[in-house]
Amino acid sequence: MRIYGTLATSHLTLLAVPLGLLLAAFLWFFGTTTRQITDSAIRDGATAMTRMAQDELTSQVYGTLTAVSAIKRQQVMAYFANAAMLIETLALSGDVASLSVSMQRHLRDIQAAPERPIDVEVFAYTEMWEHFIARFRPYVDTLGYYDLFLIAPSGHVVFTVAREPDLGTNLAVGSLSASGLGNAWKRAVEENKTVMTDFEPYAPSQGAPASFLATPVHQDGKIIGVLAVQMPLTRINTIMHERTGLG
Repeated sequence: MRIYGTLATSHLTLLAVPLGLLLAAFLWFFGTTTRQITDSAIRDGATAMTRMAQDELTSQVYGTLTAVSAIKRQQVMAYFANAAMLIETLALSGDVASLSVSMQRHLRDIQAAPERPIDVEVFAYTEMWEHFIARFRPYVDTLGYYDLFLIAPSGHVVFTVAREPDLGTNLAVGSLSASGLGNAWKRAVEENKTVMTDFEPYAPSQGAPASFLATPVHQDGKIIGVLAVQMPLTRINTIMHERTGLG
């Protein structure tokens, strides 16, 4: 009996060793697998949260840019609407009426040909230009325009503030007939209303981008000229970069 008990105890001891190893292996496997599952879940959750945060940020940025774009569009439209109102008011002024009458008289005196430019270096014209420049330069300087023009119904550019190569030319013919100024003059006469052209390079101003706003000048119900202003792109750039109205 003592021998049997000893053998039984030995067998149980031997049996316990592999069971213990099996249990240890099971616990190690279970713990590792659980840990892997947990780590994977954490990573997936973190990735999902990051993606949600990025989507939310993208949505906020897009919304902000859309709002900024709308504000800037309104500011640019307000700038052009105000410029149109100012040029229409100026076209009704006594200064423009006096300039128009004087220039029309000069064109008759020199018998200007419709298809040819006029000489702006002769004394009669230079004296007249110097008389009117003091009246019109303040408009350009104060309102931030690049130049101001008076154009005869025949297409002759009879007055400018900047005195660039377009002064004296005829917009009805030649290279400037298809320019922004040429198109503005033509439309203002044909449509008998204030018109505006898109920004595009303008050769007399060394190819700088320019937009033109033009309005007819009337006397006794007839068009006696076209008043135009040249608006530089710099003013639009200033509006697009300033933060006024953005909070």
